[in-house]
Amino acid sequence: MNIADLKHQLEDLVNDLATQVNAKKKVTLAAGWALIQDAITQIVFYIDKNVGDTLGNPDKKAAAMVAIEVIIDIVCQVITLPFLPAFMERWLDTYIKKILMVLADGSIDATVAAMHKAKLYFSKTK
Repeated sequence: MNIADLKHQLEDLVNDLATQVNAKKKVTLAAGWALIQDAITQIVFYIDKNVGDTLGNPDKKAAAMVAIEVIIDIVCQVITLPFLPAFMERWLDTYIKKILMVLADGSIDATVAAMHKAKLYFSKTK
């Protein structure tokens, strides 16, 4: 398996997650982050279960980040910041996405570390 194959396999999972997120009309930033966290967990578990050691960790993380970026794009569309005027909220969307991407990057590492600490592996190669 190569990284392109993994990205292709993740498309169905991402589409399912995107459908769940799109079902929400408006969510708070905290609720949006919870949706992203759930997606990160599902994506990390999916990669571990279906890829195992056939790809290196940097490739697996790169594929996860591509998938999570799609989810973050969708979440950014439904996040509402009621304390800001609408024109400022639209202007801040780009910055919010950048912040969420940085948080997601660290969250992937934390999720993988927690799985290792708990000895929670799905793949047959572990």
